[in-house]
Order: sequence, then C-alpha cells, then structure tokens
Amino acid sequence: MPPVINTDTIDLLALSKVGIEITDQFVSDLIKQTKQSVLKLNLTDCNEITDLSLDRIGNKFKDLQEVILKGCNKISLVGIRSLALNCQNLKKISFQGYDIGDLGLRVIASNLVALEEIDLSGCTQVSDRGLSELGHCCRNLQSINLRGCSSINESGHWALCELEHCTKLTEIDLSHCIYLSDVGIVALTKRCPQLERIRINHCNVSARAVTKATLLCTNLVELGLAQTCYSWSREDVTKLLESVKAKIQILDLSQCQYIRAEQVELLCNCTKLKSLHLQGCNPIDKDVIMIQHELQHLETLSLSYTLITNEALEKFEKKEGGLGLSNLDVTECENICPAALENLVSIFPYSRLIVEEDHFVGFQSLPDEAKLRRIAMTTYTQRLASTCIQRFARGYIVRMIIWKSRRMKASVELGIPKLQAQFRRKRQVRLFHKLLEERKQYFAALAIQKCFKRFQWRCYYCNRQEYQRLFKVRYQSAKQIQSCYKKYRQKLEIAREMKLVAIVDLKRKQNELKRNKSAIRIQNMVRQVQARMKLLYLISVEKQRARQESIENQSSIQIQRAYRGFVGRLQAQEKRKKNAEIELRWKMARNIQCFWRVVQSKQFLGQLQYFQQVAEQEKKVVTLQSLWRSTLATRKVRLLLALKKLREREILCAIDMQRYYRGMKGRRKAHARQITLMNQQKTNASAIYIQRIYRGFLGREEYFAAKYLKSLEEDIKPIEYAINSCRDHIAVREKELSTLHDDIRAQEKRLKSLHGDLDFVSKTTKRYIDTTVLNGILQRCQTSTVKMSIKTEIEKVGENVDNRREALKEIQTELGKKKKECRDFEIKLLILTSNTKKKLMNERRQVRIIGARGSV
Repeated sequence: MPPVINTDTIDLLALSKVGIEITDQFVSDLIKQTKQSVLKLNLTDCNEITDLSLDRIGNKFKDLQEVILKGCNKISLVGIRSLALNCQNLKKISFQGYDIGDLGLRVIASNLVALEEIDLSGCTQVSDRGLSELGHCCRNLQSINLRGCSSINESGHWALCELEHCTKLTEIDLSHCIYLSDVGIVALTKRCPQLERIRINHCNVSARAVTKATLLCTNLVELGLAQTCYSWSREDVTKLLESVKAKIQILDLSQCQYIRAEQVELLCNCTKLKSLHLQGCNPIDKDVIMIQHELQHLETLSLSYTLITNEALEKFEKKEGGLGLSNLDVTECENICPAALENLVSIFPYSRLIVEEDHFVGFQSLPDEAKLRRIAMTTYTQRLASTCIQRFARGYIVRMIIWKSRRMKASVELGIPKLQAQFRRKRQVRLFHKLLEERKQYFAALAIQKCFKRFQWRCYYCNRQEYQRLFKVRYQSAKQIQSCYKKYRQKLEIAREMKLVAIVDLKRKQNELKRNKSAIRIQNMVRQVQARMKLLYLISVEKQRARQESIENQSSIQIQRAYRGFVGRLQAQEKRKKNAEIELRWKMARNIQCFWRVVQSKQFLGQLQYFQQVAEQEKKVVTLQSLWRSTLATRKVRLLLALKKLREREILCAIDMQRYYRGMKGRRKAHARQITLMNQQKTNASAIYIQRIYRGFLGREEYFAAKYLKSLEEDIKPIEYAINSCRDHIAVREKELSTLHDDIRAQEKRLKSLHGDLDFVSKTTKRYIDTTVLNGILQRCQTSTVKMSIKTEIEKVGENVDNRREALKEIQTELGKKKKECRDFEIKLLILTSNTKKKLMNERRQVRIIGARGSV
C-alpha cells in the first residue's frame, strides 16, 4: 500500500523512481489515500499504467498544471482525451517517445487552450496537420519540442506558419527533422520574430536561410547548429557569425569545418557568450587561448574530438571577479596529458572537467598517459574498422529477415504445405551460412583491429611526431567517412521507404484491377446464363401453347370419330409434357456444370502463375546471395592484399627514414636552391603576365572608347536630322512670307488706282456743273453709284490686307519659336560634345596611370 500524505498541496508527485512496479491498482490506492491537490505529476517509464488510471487521475486532481507521460506505451487516445477534458488548467505536457499522432494533437489542441509548453520529441507520427491545429488553437504556447519528428514534410512550412497565432512563443526545437527545408525556417521566423531559442541540429538547411532567420529574430539568445553546418563554406560561417555577434549567449557549432582565425575573431566579438560547443571542429591552440581570454562571461566550453595540445590548457587563466569556466569537455582529445589536466583543476577548483564520455573524471583519479593513449587507439580502431562492416551486415540481415517473414506469411495464407517445408529447409541453410558469414566478418574485424594497433604502436615508437600527424589525418578521414556514410544511409532509407510505399500502392492497385476484372467477367457470365434460361423458358412455353392448340383442334375434330381412345391420348400427352420438362432441366444442369468447370480451371491457372512468380523470386534471391558472397570474398582478398602492402610499406618506411636522416642536410640545401629558382621563375612569369594584362587592358580600353564614340555618333544623328527639318520648315515659311508681301503690295497698288479713279470722277463732276438739270441729275446718280461700288471694293481690299497682316504675325511668331528650338538643339549638341571629350580625356588619363602602375 502507498504511504499516507498529509500536506495541503503537493508540488511534485514523481512515480517514476519509486522502485516499485506501478500498476492501475497502485494508482487507485494512492488516489484514495491522498486528500490534497497535486500540481505536477511525473509518470516516466510507467509501462503498466492504462487509460483507467489516467481517467482516475483526471477526476481526482483537476488542478494539475504539469504532466510527464514519457514511455507510457499502454496509454491510448481515450485516456489522453479524458485527462484533457478533466484537467483543463494544464500548462506543461510531455509525450517524449510516445507516438501520439495527429488525432491526439487534435484532442489536446481543442481541450487544453491554456497550454504553454509541449514536448513531442520522438513522435514520428506527428505530421503537418496536427502541428497546424496545435498552433491555431493553443495560442499561449511558449515552447515546442519537435525533436525527431520525421513526418514533417518539405511542404510543412504552411504548418509552421500557423504558429504565428502563438504570440508568446520563444523556444522551438527542430533537431533531427530530416525533411525540414529553408522555406520552412524563413517562414517561421517571419511569422514569429519574438523567438529567443532555436535548435536546428542535424538538419539539411542552408546557411542563407539561417542568416535570414537570425536577422529576423532580434531577441535571439540560443542557436543550435550541430552537424547542420558541416557542409557550409567559410563565407557562410563568417556571415552567420557577423549576424549574431551582439546578442547570442549559447552557440553550438559542432562538426563545423571552418573555425579559423577570422571566425575566432568574430566569436570573440560575441561578448555575451556563456556556452560554446566546438566538438570536432579542430581549432588551433592559439584560437582556443584567444577564446578563453576574450570571452569574459564564458562558463561552458566543449572541445571534444579536437586536436588541442597541452600548451592551450597551460595558458588558461582565471579572470577578474572570480569568473571562469564551470564546465570543460575534453573527451577523446588524445594530445592532452594528465599534468595539464591537474594544472587546470588547480586553476579552476570548482569547475567540472569531462575527460571520458558518460562519466566525470577528477584530477585524483586521472589515468596514466599510456592508458589514455590505449583508450584513444581502441575507440579509433573500433570506429574505423567495425562501423562500416558491421552496420552494412546488420542492415542486410534485417532486410533478409523482413523479406523472409513476408514470404512465410504469404505461404501460410495460401496453405501450401510443400512450399512451407521447402522454405524451412532453405531458411535453415541460409541461417547456417549467415552465421558463418557473421563469424568470418567478426574475425576479419578483429584481425584488422590487431594489425592497426600494431601499426600504431610501431609508428609511435619510431617517431612520435609522425605518429601524431598520421593519427590526425586518419582521424579526420574517419570523421569524413562516417559523415558521408550517415548521409548515404539517410538517403538510402528515404529511397527505400519511398520504394516500399510505391510497391505497396502498385500491388494494391493491381489486386484491385484483377478483382474488378474478375467480378465484371463473373457478372457477364451470370447475365448470359440468365438470358439463356429466360429464352429457353419462353421457347418451351410457346411450344407447349402451340401443342395445346393443335391438340385441342385435333380433339375437337376427333371427339366424334374416336371418343373411346380419348383417355389414352390424354395420358400420352401428359407423358410427353413430362419428358420435355425433364429435357429442359437436364440442359440447365449441363450448362451450370460447364460454367463451374471453367471457373475452377481459371482458379487453378491463377495458382500456377503465383507458384511460377514465387519460383522466379527464389531464383533472384539465390543470385543476390551469390553476388553478396562474391563481394565479401573480393573484400577479404582486398583486405589481405592491403595488409601485405602495409607490411611492405613499414619495412620501406624504416629504410627510407634511415636514408632520409643521413641525407637531410643535402636535401635542405637543394630544397633551398629549388625554392630560390622557383621564386625567380614566378617573378619572371608574373612580370610577363602583368605586361600581357597591361597590353590587353590598353587594347580593351581603345576598343571601348571607339565603341562609345560610335554610340555617341548614333545618338547625335537624330538631333541633326531634327535641326535640318527645322531649317527646311523655316525656309518654306520665309517663302510664304515673301508671297504674302507681294500680294499685299499688289493690293496696295490696286487701292491707289481706285483712289485715283475717285479723284478723277470728282474732278469731272466739278467741270460739268453748269449744264442742264437733267444732265446734272444723271451725272450725280452715275457718280454716286460709281462711288458706292468703289467704296465697297476698297473695304473688301482693306479686309483682305488685314487678314494677310494677321497671317504674317502668326507666321512670324512660329518662326521665332522654331529659331529658339534650333538654338536649344545647337546648345545641347555643344554640351554633349564637350562632355564626351572630357570623358575620353579622363579615361585616357586613367589608362596611362594604370599602365604606369603596371610597369612599376
């Protein structure tokens, strides 16, 4: 029975480390005896708990704020739903290692609206839909852990965009999400710029996307890029460090290839850094010392799997105010001796020093130098020799077991005892051969390890520096091989999954097509049989009716003639009817038997085809096994040849070392002479190259100047054409002006002649005044009419003159405008020509200056 608890409220109720097997009965007894409210509940690795206990916990502790369900494999969606319905004040929930799926996330998102933290690490069935519903409903989320959620596809950026509703989101972990793309990260940081902690370890993401994300998130404090920055270039790493230098506190750059002097200077500018991880980055001792001296707030430093030496650790200093390193990771650093570690412990007495993986080693229990070297050599040989061979063999064995299980299931479902017996025999033979191959592989790996150990010890005793150089080179090559092999395995697994899905879909579609075709055929056959039956029935009915009519006619005729034999004839007719019915039934039965035989023959043919396919697959498997054995044999032969070559090389290396030691001084002198000759040749070649470049540069400049002049001439042509057209227009207008002046002069002459006629008429009238009255009256009338006609003509001529003068004024204004335009065009031409001349002069000066510099 569980103990009685007497406090008012319980902050944490942990049932994971009790030491007793926790079952539903234990939980029910505990709930009965506790009368307090629980705030936090830890149920990690409680494998015997079911939905019943979750329902009871939800009904009893309704004020729960945090629940951890790590490793509870017997819980289903029913229990999670009851817990979410009863405990709606939950703020933190963890499903680490339990595949909750999209349905479970939908239940949590719809019921737990006040959720702040959720842990979904290792939930491989969580996809984009569940994540989008979580972001849409739970808007108070502060941290999400999606580590290892491999079902989030490349098109999952729209699901990450749904997290924009979570305005309080500050932490997200997307490590080991294989299908995560650049678009997803950029979209997430655009929609959620308030993020402070982002972990993208072991993801296929480019440097551009990460730099964009760091620029968008202004409050970024933590950034994890372990293994993602392995394939980045030097420029990408520098750009990233420039974008995060002022605000970052925790930075993980494990397995980054380009941590050199420039990058270390940028790291030293990150003044707020508290923890830095540089596992497998291989920085120089100077860089490590610079990092330790410059970064004032640095507390944790990880330098595991690097090639730092004792000089770097000896120059570590304690900073002002008692600040210093609290955690230092130096696992698998083979160039460090115990004395340097003791010195470090004396400088930083309260620091935690990690020398080997998974446990802490202090300065009192430090191993000797020989032990450290042995540990390093054993781990290195295991990585180099065993990993590739053993992993490949294990993957092949697993694939063969899966294939065999599928074949066994198919044979059991069909119920073929002969195939089962043959398959069992073959399985036993294959298992025997497999065990032999595994044993051979194991012994081969052991032999390789022993040979490599001997070679290492010989190299160590011959020359320590040469051994260290070879060890560094081989360690880096082994790292590169392992990383390439991991990427290759990931690609193979993805391709296999895609192939398996495609094969399953094809088989399912083929089976559906076959079933549909067989069903259609059966339906057609049934319909044909039914139609035949109906036709036969109608024929028989018509025959009977015809016979009855004939019989009735005959009977009506023969009643009078043969009344005595009427009874006998009726009996004969009944017998004939019975015989016809029997014949019809017999024909129907015969047709049904034929149809059934056809169906049985088709089924038999299908079984035969299946057996043929099984035999072909077995042949393919045999060929694959033979190929695999041949590849193993070739690999063994290659390994033996390589071992022989290694032994020969060891002897030759020893001889060469003696020769090299004897003639080192002569080689040094010859090398110095060669270097001087090479330098002279380089200087001569560089001078020739500079002269060629200068000549080519002058030619190019002349070519470009001519080209520029041609373009300017082409630009000036339309302007000249416009000026010429304006001049032609002005000449035409001037001609029109001259014609108008001539017309005006002619009209003025006509006016003068009319005025002379008027004067003449007035004079004649004055001469003949003393004549008779009639002659006077007549003369007056004539003179008045003449005067009136002359006045009208004078007025018309005056109007024409006024109109011509107005036209002259308009033409003169137009001519003035055209002359102004011509002047403007001429001014523009002058400006363009002056500018081009200036540019050409400047370019020629620059060319001369560059030529002078090149000659110098």
